[in-house]
Amino acid sequence: MKKEDFIELIMPVTSRQALQQTSQVKSFVDNALREVACNQFDLESEKIRYLVDALHSIRDFTIALTTENSLRVSLMQQFESIEREIDLGNDSALQEENKQQKTEESLEQDQ
Repeated sequence: MKKEDFIELIMPVTSRQALQQTSQVKSFVDNALREVACNQFDLESEKIRYLVDALHSIRDFTIALTTENSLRVSLMQQFESIEREIDLGNDSALQEENKQQKTEESLEQDQ
């Protein structure tokens, strides 16, 4: 194998932002578990309620991330669509100009 092949094999596959977000979730989970272990809950149901609230917070964080990502993907698609329309519009304008020039040239030749 070549050096480039090895480099390609060991390249990170997770983005820096995803690693930061995963680290945030890990810290949140660690803190929630530490809180459950340290606090003296009067009832088991209070402990369970606390853990369920922690799970809901993780879910909400994940939903926010996926919603933001979906919005970004949608915006990128809209930008690409606008660029394609502009390119097609420019092509149409160029074709129209070429037609007019050819028409003018043929009129001049006929005269």
